[in-house]
Amino acid sequence: MNFTNSINFWQNYLNKDVSYMRRNRVVHYFNDIAYTPWPFHLSFCMFLFCFFGVLFLHHFEWAGTAIVLSLSLIFLFVFFWSKDLHFDSAFFGKFNYKVRRSILSGFLLFLLSEICIFAGFLWTYFDRYFHSPGYMGGTFLPLGIETVSWNGYPLWGSFVLLASGWGCNQAYYAARGGSWSLFRLWSSIGHILGGMFLLNIQVQEYFSGNTLSISDSVLGSCFYLITGFHGLHVCIGLLLLTFVSDLIQNYSVTRDRIFSYSIALIYWHFVDWIWLFVYTFLYVLNGNAFIEI
Repeated sequence: MNFTNSINFWQNYLNKDVSYMRRNRVVHYFNDIAYTPWPFHLSFCMFLFCFFGVLFLHHFEWAGTAIVLSLSLIFLFVFFWSKDLHFDSAFFGKFNYKVRRSILSGFLLFLLSEICIFAGFLWTYFDRYFHSPGYMGGTFLPLGIETVSWNGYPLWGSFVLLASGWGCNQAYYAARGGSWSLFRLWSSIGHILGGMFLLNIQVQEYFSGNTLSISDSVLGSCFYLITGFHGLHVCIGLLLLTFVSDLIQNYSVTRDRIFSYSIALIYWHFVDWIWLFVYTFLYVLNGNAFIEI
């Protein structure tokens, strides 16, 4: 029954696509999506996520649960939208060279916007770093506040995250060479190392002997905002790598059409580079003595 419903869904999808192209009769190299509900649902859930986030900051008790629910729906809709794009590309053959180049250009512009967001957060940190207020005695840190050590969990996390990117690189080259067994091996290593960075290092750092609190002046707010936002990007990168790796391991993507994995790999290296800047400025050059964790 489910298989029949799936066949009927895609038959209706193709009929809408064909009728749309016949009505417009536009001859070009780009792909016209006849109908997809996921952009609207995704935009609405992102609005709900921001709205409930503001309510959570105003101490509404149920807002935390609503944030988790809206974030789960965001990931779910992204998954369904990616599935539709994969079907259009792998089974219907709609994504030609021109379309793939357009997707890459749009993705690079998305990364540029992410760089601007991190730059804004770091700018806030540097504003307090280089322009300490007079009521704090002209010092960067208020009296009694200790920053996080650079040579504890953060140092190990840097090596683990860079090793994860190297493992995913090896997986990409293995897929390009058609060695699926090596691809499974290296992709698994990359995913495990990424999970170790997120769970065993970054989360452990928050719950270890870290005396710095998010309420400890601008320093604590910037520290947890930047590192937490980077942790969110690590989660997204792991989900994206897992999704595209599953497509390749199921042989639904050939070695000549691993464009989706290259997109995920670019995003993962972007996370690596952002962490290097975060580690350098928030852990090493933090203006305080090194404290062992």
